[in-house]
Amino acid sequence: MPNRSITSITVSSGVASVTLASANAGLVATDWICIAGATNSGTAPVSLLNGPQNIVTRPDTTHFTINLPTDQGTWGTIGGTMTEKDYSRDAVYYATFTQQAYANSYIMAMPFDSTAFAAETPNGAATKARAMLQASDAYIDIWEIGNELNGGWLGTDATVPSASALSNTIQKCLNIYDAVKAYSTRTSPRALTAICFFYEGEPASANNCIDTTNNGNSMFTWIDYQFQMGVAAGSRNAGSERIRLGVDYVLVSWYPYGCSSYANQNQADWNWIFAQLKTRFPQARVGFGELGTATVAGFTEARNEELVNKYYPLHQTVAMPDGYCLGGYWWYAGQQIVPGAANYATYSALGPLIGGYANADPPLYWLPA
Repeated sequence: MPNRSITSITVSSGVASVTLASANAGLVATDWICIAGATNSGTAPVSLLNGPQNIVTRPDTTHFTINLPTDQGTWGTIGGTMTEKDYSRDAVYYATFTQQAYANSYIMAMPFDSTAFAAETPNGAATKARAMLQASDAYIDIWEIGNELNGGWLGTDATVPSASALSNTIQKCLNIYDAVKAYSTRTSPRALTAICFFYEGEPASANNCIDTTNNGNSMFTWIDYQFQMGVAAGSRNAGSERIRLGVDYVLVSWYPYGCSSYANQNQADWNWIFAQLKTRFPQARVGFGELGTATVAGFTEARNEELVNKYYPLHQTVAMPDGYCLGGYWWYAGQQIVPGAANYATYSALGPLIGGYANADPPLYWLPA
């Protein structure tokens, strides 16, 4: 996942023209692009997340253009970095690494990251899930059928959920869920499933940062709409009910410093939040999925350690519902805690700190038999 500095972005009429500080001969139209940490005349950082279909032109190795959902004004020379994720690799390519890691790890597979999900079709989601199952079923403990589903990056969909209709997003999740149930041959333990949401505060809170673009919404508002919680159980869609009552883990991505009013964002009522999730997904274990700061290098090591020390042992100070667990996947681990990584020197203490909580007794990371 290489990073490259950006010297300028000009945004006009929904198209961003990007100039890189150094040549990138390997960038192709199938790459996924994330432009993060960009600032517009000194205002708050923003992220432009664009799927692989959005690279429009690439005249040379230091320039390319991408389409944006809406026109965001014209920017001059700014900072920021560009991250590439290569989605051109097939399931067999990753199976080798999965098998190697499985000897010492539990593994959760995510067929689609949140942003990439928008560009996929329901049939395409099922096809990729089946390919991954064929290549790596023996080495995957949990399959995440949908990631950060209520965020404003899943694409627009006017479908009104009903007994006979599902949104594209839920249909994709259902196709992956059904593929795992139909094609996994694991029995001890069986293949498990997870679904992940993105918490951005409550609508009534003045400090929320809820993104309502592209059908995004607050976590519970989105869940209640998509899973028809206001409808009598017998009148809900059978497919979404299959997920709601069958998924094994319901996880929450939490980046408290992604909003303003950092201190206030850090005061979320997690007992209430996880209890509410448990009422909606009664058979699932609930807990944190992703944790981290808003950017890979924008916060001090002390601020990162503050988050680790607060959220990894949170169950020791906050009463959690039965079935609480902690995935606690530190999002920037690859850049911050792996020796030799770009930001390792700054954040080298994070790895041992997280490892200490991971090896706690009783363990925070666990799977049912």
